[in-house]
Amino acid sequence: MENSIKTIPLLHSEVDCIHMDINSIDKTYRDKDLYALKVKGDGMIPYINDGDIALFYKFKDEESATGDGKYIIDTKKGEKVENLKFLLNGNIRVISENPTYHIDEEIDGDDESLLKIIGKVVGRILKG
Repeated sequence: MENSIKTIPLLHSEVDCIHMDINSIDKTYRDKDLYALKVKGDGMIPYINDGDIALFYKFKDEESATGDGKYIIDTKKGEKVENLKFLLNGNIRVISENPTYHIDEEIDGDDESLLKIIGKVVGRILKG
């Protein structure tokens, strides 16, 4: 009988991991190495709030982000969730979900030192 519980490491938290019913995870990601990140700040409200948990697929060295969506990026202040839009000219637009911030920054997609994309958000756990 297949184990129906998946243990997912929870980064930068007082708890090491979370346990999820595998059936609550999209079939595409059930067999992949998933990670969880406790969100800090309100830049992605209403999608995800401060204290909620973002589930993400962490890219392997040879993998890269493709397609617009929500991603975990590495910043000087730590990892955070952001909307990324991949432009035809190769640049990447970083867009805050929270309309009060009006953050819409365009970054040179060829300069990896400007933006380190850690993984793709595949789910969320709302603290309720």
